[in-house]
Amino acid sequence: MFGFIGPNGAGKTTTIKTLIGLITATSGDALLFGEPAGTVKAKSKIGYLSEIAYYYNFMEAENLLHYYGALRGISREERKKRIKENLEIVGLDDRARTKLKEFSKGMLQRFGIALAMIGNPPLLILDEPTSGLDPIGQKEVKDVILRLKSRGITIFFSSHHLTEVERICDRLGIISRGTMLECGPVSQFLQQDKGIFTIRAVLEEQGLIEKIREKAISVEKDSADDKITRISVPEGGLSSVVSDLIQGGGRILEVVSGPGDLEEIFFNAIKKGEQIQ
Repeated sequence: MFGFIGPNGAGKTTTIKTLIGLITATSGDALLFGEPAGTVKAKSKIGYLSEIAYYYNFMEAENLLHYYGALRGISREERKKRIKENLEIVGLDDRARTKLKEFSKGMLQRFGIALAMIGNPPLLILDEPTSGLDPIGQKEVKDVILRLKSRGITIFFSSHHLTEVERICDRLGIISRGTMLECGPVSQFLQQDKGIFTIRAVLEEQGLIEKIREKAISVEKDSADDKITRISVPEGGLSSVVSDLIQGGGRILEVVSGPGDLEEIFFNAIKKGEQIQ
C-alpha cells in the first residue's frame, strides 16, 4: 500500500491522471507493469476511483456494476460472481437493488471501490478516497482498503489524512510543487532524524519566537491547538533552545526524542523542499 501525500496543488491528482492516461505527460515516461501509461494494456490492469465520482443515480447498484462489467468485456455469469463478491467486500451486499441516489456519500465511495474492482485489477488507484467523509465513513472506507490489501492487491492512494497514511501504508511519497521530495518505507520515515527533538510549548512573545526560529529546524503551530507551538531542534541545540524558552517566559509542555510523527516529518520535508526550490 503506497500513500501519496502533499499540500493542495502539489501535483497528486495530475500524477494520478497521467498514470491512468487521462492526460499525457509533456516529458518523461510513466509506466505501469512495464507498459506505457494510458495504453489499453496498462489500463486493463488498473482500477480507478476519482476524488469526486459521478454515477447514473437512477440506476440500481447491481445494474450499474453489470453495465461497467459488460464494457470490460466480462461475461454475464462472471459478472454475477464478481458483483456479489465485490459488494460483500465493501459491505453493500444488502444494497444491490438499491438506487444510487439513495446512497450516502460514504456508501457511494465504497460502491466506487467495488466498481473499480470489477475487472479484478492487480493495481487499485484511489484519489482522496476518504475526502469529505465523517469519521465513521472514513473508517468504513479504510477497512475496505485493508481487506483488499489482504487479498494481495496493490493500492496507490492520495490522502490528506496523515494519521491514516501512517497507520495503514507500507510505503509513501511526499510531493510538493510537482517534485517528489521523499519516497520510501513508512518505517524508514518514522525512524529517521533520531538526532532531532520536538518541543511543544506555549509562546506568547513574538520576539522569543523569532529568537527560537534562528536555532530551530522548524517552528510551527500545533495542528490540534494553535495556541501551542511545535519546535524541532537538533540534539546539539536542545539545551540552548530550552534555556531560551525558560528565560523568555515560554511554558514548555513536552520534549520528545525524534520528529514526533508523520505530520511533523511531512511539514519538515515540505519546508526543506521550498528552500531548495
